[in-house]
Amino acid sequence: MTLATQLSAEVLAVEVPYWGQSLLRVLGGIVAVLLPAGTIVYVFLFKMMSFMQSRLGPMEAGPYGSLQLVAE
Repeated sequence: MTLATQLSAEVLAVEVPYWGQSLLRVLGGIVAVLLPAGTIVYVFLFKMMSFMQSRLGPMEAGPYGSLQLVAE
């Protein structure tokens, strides 16, 4: 039993057709790739802007500014 089939059977409690399972897989893959990539780009944007403004960067929240994204 695949993860998509198990998800549809146990969590959603409905029978999802094959195209629906494929759609869930594609959307899950897109989210799994774009969310971390967007976070990394956002952090590097902070660092780049701090370099352009001649300051150290977001260092207020967390160790080395790692929680600054959450604080925003």
